[in-house]
Amino acid sequence: MKYKIYSITFFIILFLGIFFRFFNLSKTPPSIFSDEVDIGYQAITFNRTFTDYFGNKFPIFFQSYSDWHTPFSILPVSFFQKLIGINIYSLKLPSIIFGVLSIIFFYFLILEITKSKSLSLISLFFISLSPWHIHYSRTNFESITGMLLFLTFGIFFWNKFLISKNNKFLSLSLISFSLTPYFYSTAKLFVFFIFISIFIVWKKTIVKIHIKQLILPITFCIATLLPLIYSTLFTESNSRFSYINIFSDPTLSPRVDLERYSDILITNYNSIGVSPSFFSKLFNNKLTLISRTFLKNYFSSFSMEFLVFKGDSNLRQGFGSQGYFFYFDIFIILIGIIYSLKTNHKFSSFFIFLLIFAPIPFSLTRDSNSAHATRLILMLPSLIFFLSYGYEKIFRLSKLYFIFLLIFFIFNFSYFWFNYNFRYPQISARYWHTGIKEIILSSQLQKNNYSKIFYSSRDESMLPFFLYYTQYKSIKNYSAPVKSIDLDDLSYFTGVQADGIYYFGQIDWDNLLSLKDSCPNCLYVINENEYQSIKNKKNISIEVVDTQKTIYTDNFTYYLISLK
Repeated sequence: MKYKIYSITFFIILFLGIFFRFFNLSKTPPSIFSDEVDIGYQAITFNRTFTDYFGNKFPIFFQSYSDWHTPFSILPVSFFQKLIGINIYSLKLPSIIFGVLSIIFFYFLILEITKSKSLSLISLFFISLSPWHIHYSRTNFESITGMLLFLTFGIFFWNKFLISKNNKFLSLSLISFSLTPYFYSTAKLFVFFIFISIFIVWKKTIVKIHIKQLILPITFCIATLLPLIYSTLFTESNSRFSYINIFSDPTLSPRVDLERYSDILITNYNSIGVSPSFFSKLFNNKLTLISRTFLKNYFSSFSMEFLVFKGDSNLRQGFGSQGYFFYFDIFIILIGIIYSLKTNHKFSSFFIFLLIFAPIPFSLTRDSNSAHATRLILMLPSLIFFLSYGYEKIFRLSKLYFIFLLIFFIFNFSYFWFNYNFRYPQISARYWHTGIKEIILSSQLQKNNYSKIFYSSRDESMLPFFLYYTQYKSIKNYSAPVKSIDLDDLSYFTGVQADGIYYFGQIDWDNLLSLKDSCPNCLYVINENEYQSIKNKKNISIEVVDTQKTIYTDNFTYYLISLK
């Protein structure tokens, strides 16, 4: 009877986990973000030519205009496009499937390492209803949930190796860990910290492993990582991190100079040729500035502001009115940490080290105004483990308190789910570039009536959206469509063009209007900000060909216009 109840509970929780990842998928989030359409078009191109859209054959990392995408964020999309066509489901199914599999295997991982059915069932419940995990299962910036799945695989097989001493499990563990960076680039550095954490916790076990036993697993690990190492060292796939890391900040020297100058003003006001004091140099230099940025990023990752109250300030990654855990969760996580460490269970120590190391990759970057939910999601497995452990301990101490806290959690989750489906699309629509799809498709209906179509990039580049939604095939170069898009030499336009028909970039309206009959049969795709800025200009007569409005309050209206 107990087994039957346990099994029914398991499948009910799993059903809820699947439901919250599929329900209303076409409307929440309200649209598809530029990175997602870029991944979608890379998959289209790969299916056509086995290249990325820059023509690189069988790429390890896929080159895009703004970044390089990991292979396992694109290849699964490519597979589903062939299976069910080019649509929102082929784009998002990989993240959903990886997400569902990751919650299932997280359950089996907790069951394996703790031998506790109650704890594993509680962990299944909390990861299934985790706002953080749900949101990233429903999006495809890159395959974040795939990274979490293979992280879970790695820990699971490591535990199997510890029990059996069977080399195949050690090999599977190392391969799984090594595959995580192929889903999301943040894991490149985190893999190193995983291995450090394993060594710290199981040092005595590792030193007893005979060197011959390690040869094959390490060979597999190196073979798995070799393409990643090659791509990182010998291509530009690491160029984004090279730009956004805290060591490359171009403002470092000016900020140091300003701080030292401010110190001089205190003691030598209106003096000329005064050198900064020893202490000014000691406390105001590049190293201290970098350290302060790192520490600010690191500790913001554990802040209540990020985890509970607001989340990521970027509304593609945060929810605006709340974080990724609920009010009592942090206290229960602390209870879980305390009691789990008292057991001297090595996996408790391992999850502590993963939690300590997880914010480091984010802390080394400088392009975010708040803690970055995507880069910090590697904290989630540890936080869910300790949250579940805390709830299980409360359940053993007092079932009444447990029921009260569970009801409070369900109420908070219900509030989150309501906001996520109603308020969140309203406040985040602009972040998701809602309306761009509709205006691009509308412009395509008009293309036979105009010689050129200009897509303004004043607030957001429309190029990746155009490529994906039109499934663009270049007239000039089928095997590498985007190579036909080159710098254009129009005096009133800065950007790129495709086949001399489609133009993407910045329009200089003053220059355009000063040139009589510069483009008498052209169509312009602009948003309301740009429309409002030009409609009252002198010597301009605008014909509004089409307007695309949305149901969302915080979003642009888009216009198709021509000049009379």
